[in-house]
Amino acid sequence: MCSAKKSRTNKSLIIFLVLSIIMTVISILQVIINMHELRPVWLIAILLIPIPIYVFVVVAISLDLVKQDYLIIHGRIITRSENKIVVQLLNGKMKTFRLKNDFLDAIDVENDIEIVFYKRTRAVIGLKNRGTHEKYT
Repeated sequence: MCSAKKSRTNKSLIIFLVLSIIMTVISILQVIINMHELRPVWLIAILLIPIPIYVFVVVAISLDLVKQDYLIIHGRIITRSENKIVVQLLNGKMKTFRLKNDFLDAIDVENDIEIVFYKRTRAVIGLKNRGTHEKYT
């Protein structure tokens, strides 16, 4: 696993974390301002909807960055599109991953691959081609 690619993934997650915190603060401020202006309750209720979503994203990204717990899976690449790959695992299940272009350049369809990704956000940390020798059903 390349530490440069891991640091790029961490930088991306940090950017998403900061943006999510900013959006959470903005949403909370909107609710407070609308409550102060005595707006209708239905409007305030609508403005409350995104806050738990932003908080969930903040918590998930924070846990991935702090705990640094990741999963490693082995599988075969079935399809590859612009920024997505579909991987068939050893047990036959399919998983889809979004990748940056620098990861996509290093892989080929129908090759066995090892993917290292964060547990909660499924942000890919590293890829490794393993050849075409394992059997998949």
